Amino acid sequence: MRLVATHLDQLLAVPPADAGALLAGVVRQFVPDFHHPDLKDELVAVESERVAKLLPRKLKPELMPFAVECAGAFDVAALHAAVRDGGNAVGLLACGDLPASLAAVVAGSGRTLATADLAAHPEALALLRFALSDDYDELAQALE
Repeated sequence: MRLVATHLDQLLAVPPADAGALLAGVVRQFVPDFHHPDLKDELVAVESERVAKLLPRKLKPELMPFAVECAGAFDVAALHAAVRDGGNAVGLLACGDLPASLAAVVAGSGRTLATADLAAHPEALALLRFALSDDYDELAQALE
């Protein structure tokens, strides 16, 4: 739910490069000369201006440690995948139904819940790994 409350889920509505540019725009609020080798500077500049207009001053102290930590050459595709996998995990925790969660994950790709289809779907595999982890058990128990 924190993913939704912080609007981090909006990163999934855009391609990975745009999501990376948004994060780089946040970083530039604290590290003005930040440059990411995999992102177009023009796109980062646009996102930086947009973030500057939208970011409340009260949030800046809370956001600064995160932004400074991200000021390195982060993996844009891995960031996008991590947010996606986090959203899938939240969905599983919210509904408590692994088959339904897997069906939602594979629905857009034309795959089924057959073992071969799941094995060829990295997003479904990540959700399965989470469902079989101690983290899932602990979080599910905490929600009961």
